[in-house]
Amino acid sequence: MTRFQEDAIRSGAPREAKTKAALETDERKNQTSKDQDAEFFIQRYKDQKALVKERLEIGYRRNGYKELSGHQVGPVREGGLRSETLKSKAGQMFVASVPRAQDLRSNWGKGTLEKLRQKLLALDEPYIEGNRKFLGFIRIDTDRVWNSVEECSSFYRLLARDGKIACEPHFLVGLKLRDGRFIRPHAIWLLPYGSAVWNEPGKDGWRRGPVDLFHSVYFGLCHALLEAGADAGAPATSQQVKCPLSPEWHTLCPQDVSFPTLSEHAEYVEVNHTRETLLRSAASVQSGMGIVQSNEIFNALQKWAYAVLANWHFSGDAEFVAAHKDERMGAIVDRLHVQLEHAVGSSELKLKMKQRDKLPLLIAKVAEYAVAAWSPEKAQQSKKNRGAAMHMVEGLESLKERQSVGGRYAAHKNAERAQNAIENAMKRLSNSGIAITKANLARESGISRPTINKYWQTLAK
Repeated sequence: MTRFQEDAIRSGAPREAKTKAALETDERKNQTSKDQDAEFFIQRYKDQKALVKERLEIGYRRNGYKELSGHQVGPVREGGLRSETLKSKAGQMFVASVPRAQDLRSNWGKGTLEKLRQKLLALDEPYIEGNRKFLGFIRIDTDRVWNSVEECSSFYRLLARDGKIACEPHFLVGLKLRDGRFIRPHAIWLLPYGSAVWNEPGKDGWRRGPVDLFHSVYFGLCHALLEAGADAGAPATSQQVKCPLSPEWHTLCPQDVSFPTLSEHAEYVEVNHTRETLLRSAASVQSGMGIVQSNEIFNALQKWAYAVLANWHFSGDAEFVAAHKDERMGAIVDRLHVQLEHAVGSSELKLKMKQRDKLPLLIAKVAEYAVAAWSPEKAQQSKKNRGAAMHMVEGLESLKERQSVGGRYAAHKNAERAQNAIENAMKRLSNSGIAITKANLARESGISRPTINKYWQTLAK
């Protein structure tokens, strides 16, 4: 062995020993970290079990004031479990309609839902999420503030009596104020055992039909409940609901006998509605405006909303991009709401309104719908503006009359688009120093010569 080889071996030995020692140190650190994690989860489990034991023994207790549904609410004391104290079959069914403890998500507000991993504690929280894979109930989010619980209950009772809905809801869940007002209750219909709708697209054996029927019934109920402030903009299958078993809410059980299937619900409600047409109808009913005025305003707001969203997207607006990436749609809705208010303030639209105090309601509905419906792909495609001529066909029963009105409306919109295209072409030609002739306009705009001739006198002025 050469001296060089000896030196290499000797110099390598200590490094080997050091590496081995370092590995052992890392192992000890990892084991310590694992032990600490295990201790944390064990302690958390013990704490939760203690909370469950205390909850069962002394009931629900919350001290101090908190904000709920836009109102400050005081301390709450309630004994027992709502699933038992309601003495309702629907209460037991609701427990079965939410996921198992390890998958159950709940929260104090509508923000990010969290897993408590204790079903009893999760059911005490104001907001909870049902089983999204198997839809066991229909939830309608309403925005109306009722003068009393009885006024609200009577509204649903009359709808059921008149055959507008299959039956009264199994739960009405909202905040009851000291003056008796019932604030924006959720109406909940439970589906009978064995009738939950499988909602896992892409899985083998999954069928779209039942989910489509669920959406149709949902929109049909929204239409029936327009006067209750039904929010058709809310996702049909989200299953995020004001928990009827939470002591924080006032829960009413209008009936506990009839549990219709989706098909039975469909026999009573109108199942041919879409989200956009419902939002237009809701804007008219809930704002107190006529269909003509509300629909004209809705059309203008929707046009502005899509233009704002497209501008934010294609210009790479940092705030919009960040919010969209983090799926903070509420932040985009709030920002769009402000932009639409500014747009209305600087337009002639505001001068036409007699009920300015109702404008925020229309803006809110358009902003929420536009953010949910808009996408970059759709922005680059022509898309039907469903319901845009709703106010023009109101009261017309025959198909021939409605088609005639629709034809005139389409012709008017086509003429408007042609004029806009010609005007834009004239501006481009002028900016480029090119003579504005009919031939040049036809080439620049892509509009036919006969159409150019039709509008030449008007646009040449």
